[in-house]
Amino acid sequence: VYTAKDGNEAIEKAKQIHPDLIILDIMMPKKTGVEVCQILRSQPLFQDTLIIFLTALSDEASQIKGLETGADDYVSKPISPKVLVSRVNALFRRVN
Repeated sequence: VYTAKDGNEAIEKAKQIHPDLIILDIMMPKKTGVEVCQILRSQPLFQDTLIIFLTALSDEASQIKGLETGADDYVSKPISPKVLVSRVNALFRRVN
């Protein structure tokens, strides 16, 4: 697991590490999770990377924007860790 303190660092770490899964919060400093998702999805290397938004924003407009930006799932906090892991596993089953 790698963490980033803001959107810019998230992009740089993703480029260095090439993770299979990225979990983003929408409300991040410097660049929002939506901006990070758009930037990563615009690059061929991240076309197939799983991206999940895990955020306190639960309104319909935020969910739609997150999914239309290219996220594979949108999860509202609070959520139990077991449920989050189950959702992650479900996404990996679909791509494998």
